Amino acid sequence: MVGAPEPGATTSYAPAPAPTSTQRGALWYQIDLSGEALRVRLRINAPPTSASFFLPGPWAGQDDFDDRIVVESTRGPAGALPMHLVREAGRIDVQAGDVAWLELTYRVRPPRAGEPDSRFHPRRTAGELFAYAPTIFVLPSEGLARQVRDIPVEVHTPRGWNVSATWPLHAATRLSARGDRQITGYLAENVRTLRDAFVLAGEDLPSRQLALDPGTLTVVQSPTMRFGIDELAGPSARIVRRFMARYGIYDNVVAAILPNDASAEGSELQGMGRRGGFVVQVPRHQQMGPELLLLMAHEALHMWNGHELVPAPEAEAETRWFKEGLTHYLALKALAQEGLVDRRTVLRELAAAARHYSQNPLARREAANDLDRARFPYDRGLLIALSLDVALSEASQGRVPLERWLEQLLKPHLRDTARAYDTALLERAFREICDDLGPLPIARFETLVRDGHPIDPRALFTELNLHWLSPSSGGPARLLPIDGETAAFDLLFESDDLR
Repeated sequence: MVGAPEPGATTSYAPAPAPTSTQRGALWYQIDLSGEALRVRLRINAPPTSASFFLPGPWAGQDDFDDRIVVESTRGPAGALPMHLVREAGRIDVQAGDVAWLELTYRVRPPRAGEPDSRFHPRRTAGELFAYAPTIFVLPSEGLARQVRDIPVEVHTPRGWNVSATWPLHAATRLSARGDRQITGYLAENVRTLRDAFVLAGEDLPSRQLALDPGTLTVVQSPTMRFGIDELAGPSARIVRRFMARYGIYDNVVAAILPNDASAEGSELQGMGRRGGFVVQVPRHQQMGPELLLLMAHEALHMWNGHELVPAPEAEAETRWFKEGLTHYLALKALAQEGLVDRRTVLRELAAAARHYSQNPLARREAANDLDRARFPYDRGLLIALSLDVALSEASQGRVPLERWLEQLLKPHLRDTARAYDTALLERAFREICDDLGPLPIARFETLVRDGHPIDPRALFTELNLHWLSPSSGGPARLLPIDGETAAFDLLFESDDLR
């Protein structure tokens, strides 16, 4: 592999050091894009006599990633090793015996004709690859995975390709001995960070690297997009820099801007945050504007709220409003305070969320279709976030913004006791920031979050001196200042330049 593992935190909120029983560099991966196929080579040093590995499991609502894995060989220093693939269990059993190392080679095949192919599946063309890590990595059993850290990852590509990935870069790109390919080395802290990543490589990918002081941001864009990469680079840096100042430092952040497949998934804007980076996928004809900026800010904030902070599995459904709706609200607020969107855009987004919420059957505890169920946490969560922010602002005379809640949750004294949150942990952190603010914010939290009471958008907007014109005859909802007074609204959303 390129280089040797060195210790170092990925973020300012690094987990506690691994136990001394763990093995650094005992597991490594090589992603080979030098041929037509996407091929992966996995090696583990000092394996057990009987080793088990697992194919990619269900992720992002898809459950067929394992079907794309074609195992080619298992070998040790003396040659081939016996292997048994149990496809229905997603498991590979290897009889390693007493060998110094075990190597498993497999390829990720492209979709067959008529086979479903979502935006989450790897995309490999002659000149480009994009893949989310959970879709391409065969992983060792949980027992083995707990014992390894500092996992080297090599990406082999044809000479001249641009490679970006969200693992920390460990070694500069160099040419192979024969000079026909290039090798870029990364280092994943553990199996969790190995999976919580994406890789993008291609021969003609425009990219820009910007200093964040501290840290760097690399913006990579498909060459087929209508707008130029320089239109994205500046706003992206301002967004990420603002979030890092509040929530913690990443040494390197990668932002990937890719076209979506309109033929398969329509023309909507889509995205996903990962640890150390984010992806947005938009129509090729998409123009730069508030819609794209909001998607970028939302996915960027998921680096913290969604990856540094994660919900407990049993609490995922009840706290989804926090992961998605609160994220959307804080992204919108950050854009407004950076001066990247104007007041009209903010009012339009708030009014749209209120309209969707009020028209959703779930707001009335009625049966709903899949689309309504998927949308509800976003709209309800945004309105809860706005309501809590209003209560905090009023109780503290503007001293304690809602962002303080996320900062509190990221502090070690909360993350040490539970890396995964539930409603009880969210409430504990909220109470801590409200310690001397009186009863209003806590009462609001108990009503909307703990007790799950419905939200009255009209009453909420009145607190901001805004008049909500609910939608009629299919037209959009609107928000208008009452008597032109905007002080309460400006306290939350005014640009930093005007403060």
